[in-house]
Amino acid sequence: LIPAETMASFDTLVARAAEFKAFRVETARLGEEVSPQAAHEQGNTDANRANRKAFQEQIDGVVDINLKTLEVVTADVAVFERGVIITILAIAGLGLIAGIGAAFYIATNHLSRPILELTGKMKQLAGGDLTADVPFVGRTDEIGEMAEAVQVSKQNGLAVRDLNAQEAVLREKSADLQSSIGVVVAAAAAGDFTKRIGKDYENDDLNRFAGSVNELVGSVDAGIAETRRVIASLAAGDLTQSMNGHYQGAFAELQKNVNETLSTLQKTLREVRVTTDSINGNS
Repeated sequence: LIPAETMASFDTLVARAAEFKAFRVETARLGEEVSPQAAHEQGNTDANRANRKAFQEQIDGVVDINLKTLEVVTADVAVFERGVIITILAIAGLGLIAGIGAAFYIATNHLSRPILELTGKMKQLAGGDLTADVPFVGRTDEIGEMAEAVQVSKQNGLAVRDLNAQEAVLREKSADLQSSIGVVVAAAAAGDFTKRIGKDYENDDLNRFAGSVNELVGSVDAGIAETRRVIASLAAGDLTQSMNGHYQGAFAELQKNVNETLSTLQKTLREVRVTTDSINGNS
């Protein structure tokens, strides 16, 4: 770890240290094995003091060399530190400028402009223009979520418009059906049961309702026509006729009463004929 230019001084220091250690080890041995007086006589000499002084000078020399080296290193570190600070400040400045530019670009092109464009589309949709195309649908960020919400709003608007159109058409067809029902009912009230609703309203409910009205008028027409036929035959003296067909409700009761009346009348006339024949025979 010792630099080459200071190796000689360090080697001298090591040698002095060895001499100092040997001298002190001997002093300690004399103090322990012989006597403190012997140790004092061996240690308290000019040679000992000279050795200690020389050893201290070597230590001071190495320390001076290290201090000078430290000063150089400190100066180099200061220079390096200033360079690093300047570099960091320069990089930070460039990074700040680049960050501001990137932030401005992102804010403008990825946030502000899309939001303004979506706002414009929302105003168009709110104004009733459902033909406006919704941009940025499919993006995976918040702008994409906003676009999806606007798209859903557009789809709902289209659905409502279609429902309104269908409702308007249905109202028109319902009004036409009511008019047709009025014509049929008015004719039936006047005794004409030949009127029918013949239009196709392209709606199952309306067509079913029209069919029910036609079925009602047809049922009444069939019952009255059959009753009229039987009564006409009876008026002509034909008692052999009866109401035919399958009826329900009041017409079924009417059929039953008419047929029973004809049957009773036939039976009565047969009895009258038998009685008449008997009177004739007796006469």
